[in-house]
Parts: sequence; C-alpha cells; structure tokens
Amino acid sequence: MRRHPSSVVRRPSSRTLIVKTQVAERWDGVLPTTEWLAGREPLIAGVTAAALRRVTVPFTWVWTTAPELREQVVAMAERVFPAAVVVDSGEVPSAAAIGDGQYLTVRLDSDDAILPSAIDALAELRLDRGWMVDWPQGWMLDWATGRVAEREWPWRRQSPFLALTHERRETVLDLCRDHSVAREGRMRRVVMERSWLQTIHGGNQMNKWRGAEPVDEDTRKRVLTDYGIEDVW
Repeated sequence: MRRHPSSVVRRPSSRTLIVKTQVAERWDGVLPTTEWLAGREPLIAGVTAAALRRVTVPFTWVWTTAPELREQVVAMAERVFPAAVVVDSGEVPSAAAIGDGQYLTVRLDSDDAILPSAIDALAELRLDRGWMVDWPQGWMLDWATGRVAEREWPWRRQSPFLALTHERRETVLDLCRDHSVAREGRMRRVVMERSWLQTIHGGNQMNKWRGAEPVDEDTRKRVLTDYGIEDVW
C-alpha cells in the first residue's frame, strides 16, 4: 500500500473516521486489575499509539472502558495519546467529541497496530453504507524478542482488523468483542496489502507465535519503521 508523505496536504474525508479500542473492559464479567493496566500501557504507547501518530488524515481515537476504571484510563490516555476520547462501556461519544454525520469505524485492539498508510487510504475510499473493509494480511511482533513474522487470516473468515461504515453516531461503536452482528449482511471490500501488526506477549489471550518463521533482518527493521515502533531489541 502506498505511503502518503506527511508533508502532503489533502482534502479531509467527508466521513468521520473513528478508531475504536477497548481498554480495561470486563472479560467474562471480570474487571481487569490495576496491575494489568500498568502492564498494558507500554504496549499501547509503543505499538498502537506509535502507529496512530503517523496517520496523516483527521481521525478520532475512542477508548471504551469499564466505568470503575475510567479515572485510571483517562490518566493513561493523557500520557499516551492526549487527544484520545475515553467513554464508559456502552456510552456513545458526544457529537462535540467526534463530530456528526457518516462514519467509518476501525476496530483496533490495545496491543496491536494498523499501518498508518492503510488508515490514510481508508479515509479516501468512497464506500456506500453497509460496506465492510477487511484487512486479512499483516505481521506478528514478538514483544519479548522483537522477532517479526508474516501472518494471513484464513480466507474463509473475516479478520479481526475491520472497518465498518455507519450512518448514525449511535452505532459508531458497534464493533464490540462479538461483532458478528455488526458484520452480518455487509458487502466486503478486501485489501490484500499487509496492513496490520499483532503483538504477541505474555499476557496475550488469543494470539500465539505458532512457530512462525521470522522474516529477515532488513524486512524486520522496515516493518518496525513503517509502524513507527522503536527498535529496542
């Protein structure tokens, strides 16, 4: 996917672009601990926010959290990405916070990243309502070692890295943990370029390294640079 130099000034998209991330929400009814939050902050700062800082089109990053942890999450947002909008689970951000009109909502976990140029290109797509954008190919990053490997989601399934079109502000956060309802019946636009990065770490519940073959060193460094991730390994 072509990159857009940051010096280029382009006309903003007619849609509001929302990046939606769940931070410290309940899992199977259990509230995350403050220790979990402290361990998650380096991933949000070093991976997710690092990539989003390189996005050149206007967007709003919305964090949803359990009400009991809102104060801690707001404090984290002020350190990591001060422009982030923090809302309680189930709360709809105000029009003053995110704008009003048509929307594209991007689902992004708090330990992963989407290629900045992929979000830039998304804002330029002309999609009617009812469309879903699916990025099935990306990378894995081992947080402990800095290894990078290729990953591709099975073609029979939609990947977790999705963008949905919306018509009303009340529906911009319907990419919930079980978002099959939000995807149901939508037309699918597949982007085949490698467009995301999943971080594999000790607290990861869903993704594993799975014996993937690491890429060569030049490719590893290029991927980290493209995502704005500091090579500390």
